[in-house]
Amino acid sequence: MLQGTGAASIAATTGLGSEFVTTSLADGPDGVVLTMGGETTVAFDASNGDELWSTDSEYGWNQLLIYDDIGFVPRSNSDAGAVVAYDMETGDVKWEGDLDRTCPGGLNIIDGHIIYASNESSGGGIYRREYDTGELDRKITTESEGLGKEYLEYAVLAPRYADGSLYYINNNGDVMSVFAETLDFN
Repeated sequence: MLQGTGAASIAATTGLGSEFVTTSLADGPDGVVLTMGGETTVAFDASNGDELWSTDSEYGWNQLLIYDDIGFVPRSNSDAGAVVAYDMETGDVKWEGDLDRTCPGGLNIIDGHIIYASNESSGGGIYRREYDTGELDRKITTESEGLGKEYLEYAVLAPRYADGSLYYINNNGDVMSVFAETLDFN
């Protein structure tokens, strides 16, 4: 396993450059670790630092997640984004969920779904997809819900799950929540 904590330990163990240690890591089953630096996503064996696979990707944000042998990577450029699901064994893309804008993190796995948010150009959005297939189950935006932008605008830098709800802070600094099962506002 990786010895110690922090960027210097990770860089020394894996041999990855400093651009890889300024982003987050996700650790998965069998000692596999997923990291991202710049426009590259890398999976490596934490016991010896050997690279298992890598892939080019657009700029990634700071929360990666591994669940059930799938690595989830939010990525974006200035115009659009996506959440990409990678097979952790091969690095193959299992599915890609396009976004209107960016997905700056806040990935949650809840009851067989991956739930995340986006800074939609229309004011913000929350997505719920089947985690293994990427099928879109539900999406809410300020427009679809007939709400003012204050409900979701930049909602979503890091929605967190607790007690059946997703909590986030909107652009006005208010704590908001939706039921995870339905994405209806509490």
